[in-house]
Amino acid sequence: MKFIIIVLLLASLQSCSKTAQELTLDKMDYIGSEIRIDGYYCHQINDTYNSFILFENGIYHDLGETVQSSIEELDELILDETFYNNLRDIQYTWGVFQVDGNAITIERWLPGTGGAYPVQLLEGEIRNDTTILISGLRGTKYEDEVDEYRFRHLSPKPDSNNMFIK
Repeated sequence: MKFIIIVLLLASLQSCSKTAQELTLDKMDYIGSEIRIDGYYCHQINDTYNSFILFENGIYHDLGETVQSSIEELDELILDETFYNNLRDIQYTWGVFQVDGNAITIERWLPGTGGAYPVQLLEGEIRNDTTILISGLRGTKYEDEVDEYRFRHLSPKPDSNNMFIK
């Protein structure tokens, strides 16, 4: 009887663990000048900021939606080690990006249901080195809306170390 309970317990724990689809976009170093990567990009709606960081090694990190009273508060939040380190361990905040001319492609994991993290492929338009237009970044219910993400310099910028993309 104890053996059956242990087996059932182990099976239930295993079914709770998340799996992830594989990213199909190759991680490539970004060596271009089409966009700035010495900070982060954000889109603001009232006091809600949706933001992400692009790294020189081709890694994308979604910082999610946060409510802040000012952009300076968002800067402080991103620089807060506790906030950033908590995001570092969440797989669906990571992805990769590639730039080709004035086009940017981002492939990232999404929060999953049913035990898996699905992959989402997004395409955007680079207007200039500080402005990127992307649709669908705020989640599937907004896919028809195009959001303008503006660059914000940040120093020191957090690093891209994570356990999900090598």
